[in-house]
Amino acid sequence: MTYKFKIVCWIIVLILYHSAAIGDMTPLVQQESGGVVSPISDDASIRMDSEQVKIRLEKDSYSVDAEFVFFNTGETVTKLVGFPKANYLAERAYEGPTNYMRFETWVNGKKAKIINSYPDDKPMTAAEFMDKSRKGIIKKGTRFPSQEIKLWLVHRVKFPAHACTKIRTKYQSRYFHLFGQVQAKYIVGTGRHWKDRIGKAVFILDCSGVGGEENVKISFPTAPGGPWLNPTSPGAWLNSDGVLVCEITNIEPEPRASLSVLVLKTND
Repeated sequence: MTYKFKIVCWIIVLILYHSAAIGDMTPLVQQESGGVVSPISDDASIRMDSEQVKIRLEKDSYSVDAEFVFFNTGETVTKLVGFPKANYLAERAYEGPTNYMRFETWVNGKKAKIINSYPDDKPMTAAEFMDKSRKGIIKKGTRFPSQEIKLWLVHRVKFPAHACTKIRTKYQSRYFHLFGQVQAKYIVGTGRHWKDRIGKAVFILDCSGVGGEENVKISFPTAPGGPWLNPTSPGAWLNSDGVLVCEITNIEPEPRASLSVLVLKTND
């Protein structure tokens, strides 16, 4: 890496850092929020048999209705499970806002009480990362950990032995903004923390609120064939009257994998 390129990289990091620190101004980068429910620590007995995720794009926000079916292969256990709330790229302080406008979840049809959960240690700022890199405390080539999920919405779930448990979550979220682009994000990678692989995942994307599928581009590396950037690509998404459907079986997503929908136009 050349010296000039390093300087450019540090400038970008500083811009992101300071954009998050400005209170009343719209940040340059807003945090990702929402995605697959996850055990807070890896689980050895509970597998995710299926998930069905319905995403509807609207003018100023998008909504998600997701259903998860689990099977406990072991003895009865109570687990702390969580939903991705935010990474700390745009949250210099824990009390910062998130993209969620509303959030609800149910376990076997019963509404669950949700609490906030924070990491044990205060996340490293960009300035601290730069200082530790210069001093050699951080190994050369280490990536600034801006994409790690740090904040969660959590609740305790009892998983009966050798039985199914269903979790449903519904939320509305503001769009994720990155350098002028408007995106809907659904974090898939947190699903890898359950036992084995995910049996089946169905993603249903309703684009009617933004004028149809011609106004979106999709990035989804987990989909068959690779990261389809156009919903008309063969084999990835089925189109039924403007509703796009993608079904994947037997998957183990990468830790940072996300379904990202770039919205080219948010009104008719």
